[in-house]
This record gives sequence, C-alpha cells and structure tokens, in this order.
Amino acid sequence: MSFYIPDSAKIAGNSSFARGLAEKIIKELPQFPYLANRLRIYSETDKYNWKEDESVWKQKRKLSPEEGEIYLDGEFISPYNAKDGEMKAYVRFLGELQTAYVQRRVFVHSEMYEIARAEKEAQNKPLEVPEARNIVEEIIVDNIKKSAKKRKRKVKMVK
Repeated sequence: MSFYIPDSAKIAGNSSFARGLAEKIIKELPQFPYLANRLRIYSETDKYNWKEDESVWKQKRKLSPEEGEIYLDGEFISPYNAKDGEMKAYVRFLGELQTAYVQRRVFVHSEMYEIARAEKEAQNKPLEVPEARNIVEEIIVDNIKKSAKKRKRKVKMVK
C-alpha cells in the first residue's frame, strides 16, 4: 500500500531514507489527523550549508551516513541517523513523541494548541479575591493567598 505525501509535508531534499521514514510515521500513526501536513523531516544536507560544517560536507559527499531532524507542528521531536536504520529512527521518534506529549509540547489534534494557550493565559491572570469583611473571611483569604503563593500565582484584591 502506498501513501501520497504532499509537498506541504516538507520532506526536504531527495533523501529516500527521510521519505521512507515519513511514510512509515504517517502510516503507523493514523490517529494524528493531517499528519502529512504537520510532520517535517529535514536532512542536515538540506537544512545547513555544507561549506560551513565538516559533518554536513561529509554527508553531502556520501562519506558519512545521512543525519537529520524530525519536527511535529514546528516542535523538535527527535534526530535520526540513516546508519541506525528506519526502524530504530521510528522507535526513537515514538519515544520522544511520547515525552513531548506528556510535557504538553505537542498534541494529537491541532485544535488543542489553542486550548492550551488559553489555559496558560488564564493561569497567568491574577486570582481575584474579595476583601474580608470579618475574621472568618480573613482566615479564608489568608489561606487563598498562601495557596496562590505556593502555586506562584498573583492575587488581586477586589471590593
């Protein structure tokens, strides 16, 4: 079974290893919608100037195996090395993808980025606490302030 990978997938250069790796990732992760458009695989020979870096020069002259980087939604996920083989590069990608997902750097659905951004903005917004009118409310307000301080949130007193 073959898969069509659009030009927007940005698989840089004519690297058959990078193209094969991209096809494997897209085929094995169908739960990621529009993965072909979100995945970026760059070979070092295409991303960097071969005249400025000796390792890239060696790759360009086929004196050393191809190396590159895999990105998902603009977030670096993992490097790859052609000498390790496609399966090892794929397994490394999956491990790093899991780490990035747990750290909330990447999401399965691209709509989740907007939700995460809104949550972060709400977290940075100061917590509004009404002024205490009696002793009981004063104790409650003090506890709220202590809790906010532990969580490194700002507190704004309102009337």
